[in-house]
Amino acid sequence: MDFDHGLHAAVSRLREVLGDSAESPNLIETLPRRGYRFIASIEGREPLGLPEREQVPAARAGDAVVPPAHFRRPWLRYSIVSVAVVLVVGAVSFLIHEKLRSPAQRALTRVTFDQGLQFGATWSPDNRMIAYSSDRGGKFDIWVQQISGGDPIQITKSPGHNWQPDWSPDGKYIAYRSEDGEGGLFIIPALGGAGLARKIVSAGFYPRWSPDGSRILFQTSQGGSENEFYVVTLDGTPPRKVVTEFGPLTITMRSAAWHPDGKRISIWVGGHSPVPTFWTIPVSGGEGVESKIDPQVLRQLGEVPGSLRHLVGNDTQFSWMPSGKAIIFEGTFRGVRNLWKMSVDRETLRANAIERLTTGSGLDTDFALSADGKRIAFTIKSEPVQAWVFPFDTARGRLAGAGRSVTSPGAWEPNLSRDGKQAGF
Repeated sequence: MDFDHGLHAAVSRLREVLGDSAESPNLIETLPRRGYRFIASIEGREPLGLPEREQVPAARAGDAVVPPAHFRRPWLRYSIVSVAVVLVVGAVSFLIHEKLRSPAQRALTRVTFDQGLQFGATWSPDNRMIAYSSDRGGKFDIWVQQISGGDPIQITKSPGHNWQPDWSPDGKYIAYRSEDGEGGLFIIPALGGAGLARKIVSAGFYPRWSPDGSRILFQTSQGGSENEFYVVTLDGTPPRKVVTEFGPLTITMRSAAWHPDGKRISIWVGGHSPVPTFWTIPVSGGEGVESKIDPQVLRQLGEVPGSLRHLVGNDTQFSWMPSGKAIIFEGTFRGVRNLWKMSVDRETLRANAIERLTTGSGLDTDFALSADGKRIAFTIKSEPVQAWVFPFDTARGRLAGAGRSVTSPGAWEPNLSRDGKQAGF
């Protein structure tokens, strides 16, 4: 409290000296419950009255300039005041934006070392193991591995790909999507067992257990504008459609996740917003609540290069923290996907802060929260996409030789010029 009082007094004095107003600020803006921000443009100027040989370079914003001792006193006084505003208010502003500009470098522990792909992790309730999908056996199956190390154990062995696992809250079962036969959602004992897999429903993707383990939420497609969401129990009752009507009916529903209370689900709604839009709806039906973003958070994001303010991507995965105080989601900017955290008010569900959790330069995706909410397992995905050119025999309609790469990795959507001599990407 003493620090807050002293800072308020110092800023009030600076406003008085500079002729600024707290109600209509031109120099120092008050950010309620956060601090202060210097909002005027800063331009370096050559000090007046100096001989030509003693001219000093123009100062950049934030540079601390110490003038020669024989400068005239009025100029010296205002120079010191200006630098003080930049340093004091700039320090407070840095505290506000620090998590967005420079996310904490968290220690990462690699868990899988197989060749090929491993993705779609899900935690055991005791946080000691993870289940995931891997193609180490020639096709995708569910494998379980201890976090502390050791060899993974193959859980599914039926024909077709088996993937998208989700561990039940009681630890007994793993729900997953299988492409065996006509496909569908299955459950299997967490440690596997021949012939013990059981089909729950003949359609659906991304099964997600309810917090009490009595129901499974799933969606009808892996993405797109025709996505619908259903809840099914394990007693053979037909699945029931949820989210039949709410708010923005004309907007794509990307994905869904259980709210920690087990009575509601949240929907990631597609649209043109620069940040994710989440709606939370009672499972039994009723009016939804949008997690609106605080305008101050949007302003902060707009000032941070590479932030979600410029988000571009087809991201869908998200999950509530067990506390109900935040949503973890994936966000892509310029081909780099990271994991982000949106803090929300538990009562109003209004979003009040956003921070980046991972800082990798690839694709951080397919994440899962541990049951205690303290750790995240995720896949670091690499896509070295390049553009290649192949000779083509138009008479025979087939390739006429080996191809060659014409771009470095990272070239998307290449297009040849009409004369075939140039390529844009």
